[in-house]
Amino acid sequence: MARTRIALLTVLLALAVVPGSASAQDWTRLTPSQQRVLAPLQAEWASLSAADRRQWLAIGDGFEGLTPEERARATERMREWANLSAAERDRARQQYRALRSMPPDQRESLHEQWEAYRKLSPGERQGGSSR
Repeated sequence: MARTRIALLTVLLALAVVPGSASAQDWTRLTPSQQRVLAPLQAEWASLSAADRRQWLAIGDGFEGLTPEERARATERMREWANLSAAERDRARQQYRALRSMPPDQRESLHEQWEAYRKLSPGERQGGSSR
């Protein structure tokens, strides 16, 4: 499950260009399945670049292979991504590239720190905890 989560986050954050002619499609030319999966992005689909459309279509193609929990998480992440400003998206891409350039042992350490942080209560996250 952790591998799947990491893979899903990688795909969602990487926004790697996936070759394919489907990127030129407007919303109405998407299949019903693609429209259902990519629904959080419908309002801005027309304004997405061809590369971003290809990337989201690639994500949609793998969606049915996810567990219901992973699908829900992916849908929520799409909503979050759709609500980011262009500057916030650029910052997320830069952070992703920086993370991917780290040596594997540093990435693993960072992942462990993140998991420890996630387990803290909201009060502890706000500085109530000393480490």
